[in-house]
Parts: sequence; structure tokens; C-alpha cells
Amino acid sequence: MASKIVFRGYIDKKGQLIISKTERARMEQFWSIFKSETQIDITQEKHRKKRSLPQNAYYWGVVLPYIAKANGEDDLDDLHDDLKHMFNPKIKEVHGMTIEKGGSTTEMSTEEFSEYVDKVVRFAAIKLGIYIPDPGEG
Repeated sequence: MASKIVFRGYIDKKGQLIISKTERARMEQFWSIFKSETQIDITQEKHRKKRSLPQNAYYWGVVLPYIAKANGEDDLDDLHDDLKHMFNPKIKEVHGMTIEKGGSTTEMSTEEFSEYVDKVVRFAAIKLGIYIPDPGEG
């Protein structure tokens, strides 16, 4: 059984790990599903804030529709795939062949997604001559 869950804590100014009582209780509840003497892996990584809902809403509700309308594109998903391929390419090896496709934007941090959207907006302005308003702009 491959079970994975994320527990959050933080490191204080003294370098000590701080875990809330609620989070510690979640940890103990998760560990209780394992049989005794089960070996587990514990990993740590710096918390990354994933792209925000407002960022996503701006991209799907403003950026993509402006580009689609100017280009006569009907399918925002296809446009999104094309833009991912241009601005977030991923290369995979499959059976000895190199395949390039657009990488996912869903796991991007807020900063990474902001940079991605900025590239798309600049591309629209420079290459397509499309003005896309900034978030919150009339």
C-alpha cells in the first residue's frame, strides 16, 4: 500500500521544528493505519505555495480568451496546450524516442505560474499584437 500525505510544520528562529497539536494528531492518525514495526520513509522539503485561484482565474478568464478571440480559436484547452508547449516544454524519452510536450502548470508555484503567464502575455503583445489587460484592470 503506497500511502502518502503531507504534514506541515515550520522552522522557528532557533532552528526548531514546530508542529501544531492538530497537525501532530493528524500524523498519529495517519501512522495508525500501518501495522506495528512497519518501516516508513520521512521526507522533507521547503513548502511551495502553488499557483493561486486568482492567478488561475486571470489566466483562464482573461489571458486565454483574449488570445483565442483574436485568433479565432474556439478551444481554450487546445490553446493552453499550445502555450504550455511553447513556454513550459518538457522532454521525455519513450522507447528510445525523444518526445517534447507541454509541461503541466498545475504544480507550479505562484512565482513560477506568474512568470509563465508573463511570458504568454508578452508573446501575445509582441508576436500577435494583442493587448491583454493586467489583473484588476477595467
